[in-house]
Amino acid sequence: MQRLQKQYVFSWRPKIPQALLDGAVFHTWDEESSSVEFDCTFKTDEYGFFLYWKAEGKEGQVLEISTVNDVRPGAQAKVCNFHL
Repeated sequence: MQRLQKQYVFSWRPKIPQALLDGAVFHTWDEESSSVEFDCTFKTDEYGFFLYWKAEGKEGQVLEISTVNDVRPGAQAKVCNFHL
């Protein structure tokens, strides 16, 4: 007896917004040093594994995306002592 099963196609690739593939501008705040960097260009790789950013005149930074623990659109972090 032959079983007819539909093959499941697993897509592990998330849909990455085009703005993050091309590069989008954000501000960053580092909790450890309480430093703020303005107008950093952020990009991610095509698979969404790594987040790259660079502030003008500084070296670029890279994070493995699973280590990012706080992202907030349009708001400051609650523990941030910096005020715009």
